[in-house]
Amino acid sequence: MRRIIAVTFMLFLMTLAAGAQQAALGFCALDKTLDFKTAKAGDKIALHLTRDLVVKGKTLMPRGTAFSATVVDAKDGNTVSIVLDKATPAPGQEVPLIGIIAAVATPPGDMTDDPLYGMNRSSEATQRTGNASVTSVASSGATVQTAILKGKTDAKSNLQEDSSGAIGIDGLKLNWILDKRPATTVLNAKKKNFKLAEGTEVLLRMAPPQM
Repeated sequence: MRRIIAVTFMLFLMTLAAGAQQAALGFCALDKTLDFKTAKAGDKIALHLTRDLVVKGKTLMPRGTAFSATVVDAKDGNTVSIVLDKATPAPGQEVPLIGIIAAVATPPGDMTDDPLYGMNRSSEATQRTGNASVTSVASSGATVQTAILKGKTDAKSNLQEDSSGAIGIDGLKLNWILDKRPATTVLNAKKKNFKLAEGTEVLLRMAPPQM
C-alpha cells in the first residue's frame, strides 16, 4: 500500500514540471535578494503571494500570504537547490507546501535603474529554459507589506500560468529532481556569484495545499 502511495506521489510530482492542470499555482515574489555566493544549506527563503491562491474557484490564501522555502544545497557560487517549505496564512497557522519552483522572472514594473536587474537582465523578452528531465535535472517584512498597500505588486507581471524556467534573466536555468522526496528545484547560473534580486517573481506549481 505504501509503495502504491509513493508511486502515485512521484507521478504527480513529475506532472508538475509539465504544467499539470490539477496543480495549484502560486504567484510569488522574493522578500529578499537571494545571493548564490553566500547561500548555504539550511538558509530560509522568504516569499509572499502576489496574487490570491485560487484552487477550483476557491480562494485558499489571499495575496500577501507569507511563504517559505529552504536551501538544501549550494555550491560554487552559481548553484542553489531549493525545497518548498510552508505557507503562513495567519500567525501560528502553518500549511505544508509540496511542489516546485516552475519559473522565475525579472521583477515587474520599471527596473531599468536597478543595477542588479541590469546585470542579470536578458536582452530577450522571455527565456524558457526549464529542463524537466526526470530524475530529474526538473514572514512578509515591512517593505513587502508597504508595497502591497501601495499597490506596487499590481505592476504588470512577467509570469503566466504556463511559464517555465527563467524569464528575462540571462544565464539561469531551472532543473527539477522529482524521483525522490522532497521535490527539489535546482537553479544553476552560468556565472559565479549570481543573485536574484528582491522582488524577483516566482511561480510555484504545487499540490493543492491542505487547509
